[in-house]
Amino acid sequence: PDNIFEAIYPHYYNLHADGISYYDRYDNRLYFVTPDSAYLKYTFNLDMALPKRVKKDGDGIDLQGFFMLATCYDFANYLLLYYSSTERFYQVLFNKSDSTYKVTANITNDLLPPNTIQVSEHYLDEHTLIVELGATEEDYNLHLQILHIKE
Repeated sequence: PDNIFEAIYPHYYNLHADGISYYDRYDNRLYFVTPDSAYLKYTFNLDMALPKRVKKDGDGIDLQGFFMLATCYDFANYLLLYYSSTERFYQVLFNKSDSTYKVTANITNDLLPPNTIQVSEHYLDEHTLIVELGATEEDYNLHLQILHIKE
């Protein structure tokens, strides 16, 4: 049908001083959009980037059940992407300078205060990520952690 609507969630795009980077999760492509133009910035082949243990675990599940989530953080030197299935979750760090990938099942925020839960993260700019910290029964205030991404 001609009138298909797809919501654009905040994790699909990142605002920059000179435009917007937009991640197409269906085609694994990152576009850059300015008021005058749009161009393809990166194309990802994450199937090839994932380690063998992720591609085929001992339980016999392969990449067919995986999909790219709607999260892409476009930092100055890296892209942070999320690759998932209904049962497992992996983070992918893409180095822009040499087009290499690092894949992990768990990125640890070692700056979290003790006994604190990380609720979600939000892109602020190409050097800053904001982490929302979980509330406790005694404290319902919103607590944020601001992380500076190294150059």
